[in-house]
Amino acid sequence: MRYHGNALKLIRRKKQRFEFQRGKEHYYLPMGDIVYLESQGRKIRVMTPKAAFEFYGRLKEAAKALSEDFVVIHQSYIVNREYVFRYTYETVELTDGTVLTISPANRKAVREQILRGE
Repeated sequence: MRYHGNALKLIRRKKQRFEFQRGKEHYYLPMGDIVYLESQGRKIRVMTPKAAFEFYGRLKEAAKALSEDFVVIHQSYIVNREYVFRYTYETVELTDGTVLTISPANRKAVREQILRGE
């Protein structure tokens, strides 16, 4: 049985997990379930369609563990491209209605990543 390249990539992507620790508990979230990550001081909030999770860490470090589907739009936000509903020069609207600001420093890179799908 042969698989189409895109189907195989999608299957592989669904198996990718974002791992973090909160206290003594370890969490493993499928990357496809993460809508966005938000930095709030020393905490990172991971938003999924069903729940929010918080842990201590740095957003720059969390970004290194994410797949190519995630785009840094601001020093405080990383969004999953799969959940972008609408994009403007200054904002990204997600499928859940959340509107996040794109920092001026990231606008060109965000536009390229979202529009090209990379």
